Amino acid sequence: MLCIRGELRPSSIVNDEQGLFTLEFLPKGKIIAIWTCDPGDRIIDEKTYMEEYHNANVEYQHSFVRIIGHYYIGNYDKKTIDDYINHSHSPNLLYHCGILFALQDIEIEEELTVDYRYFFNENDREEFEVDGKPLIGLTAKEALLTSSRKLIEILEDIEDIS
Repeated sequence: MLCIRGELRPSSIVNDEQGLFTLEFLPKGKIIAIWTCDPGDRIIDEKTYMEEYHNANVEYQHSFVRIIGHYYIGNYDKKTIDDYINHSHSPNLLYHCGILFALQDIEIEEELTVDYRYFFNENDREEFEVDGKPLIGLTAKEALLTSSRKLIEILEDIEDIS
């Protein structure tokens, strides 16, 4: 569920792809999106995710993201606007346990980006490369520790969450 006003436009990062651009100023710490269990969504364990991934089930590879630990959420029957948030090694969003937070103040009309390594696990080998290298996910522990530390930094730096 997207919690802000945004629109799809040609990405400034990924050629021939759409990106999500904010239509409002987003202060550091603002909640941008929340992965919720909508009708049709499924929560699966990592074993199921990896079996489907290795069976080249593209629907799973492109529709499921780690929500927390060894659990993934997804729905390959629908695409939502937050599916158009592109990867960056210098993102302006933080993904933590199914919630996207603004890592910094984000200006109107800026493209929203996130580090996809939080979505995958260490055995994923995403089909695209970034800077000439395959994008490899983090372990469940690395993802949780790293995102928790970054979220604490954000929370210590702001007055309140919006």
